[in-house]
Amino acid sequence: HKMPYIGKEPEHGNYQRIDTIASSFNGSTTVFNLRADSVSVYPTSPATMIISLGGVIQEPNTSYTVTGDQITFTTAPATGTTFWGVALGDVLDIGTPSDKSVTSAKLATTSFSFFIS
Repeated sequence: HKMPYIGKEPEHGNYQRIDTIASSFNGSTTVFNLRADSVSVYPTSPATMIISLGGVIQEPNTSYTVTGDQITFTTAPATGTTFWGVALGDVLDIGTPSDKSVTSAKLATTSFSFFIS
């Protein structure tokens, strides 16, 4: 089932590199905007992200949370801490298959009726 989203709906399996926020790290700020190519990113949950601070992968829901297009760290990253992040999209839903990408072997049934009018 579809859930409503504020802002852009997460794309299915659309892995996006998050723009760096390291220049904003000052040891006291904990909330940062999430952008990919300067466009807001709305993760479905912290678990659909891979976040690295200072080369250490952070634990979702423990080290950080996400709300809308913002990430909140439990501990404010210190000045000079490096950052990289990836938003994985909604990884449990394959979305709409690309044209001509589904073969008969992948269908639940092989019995079809075609009506030509």
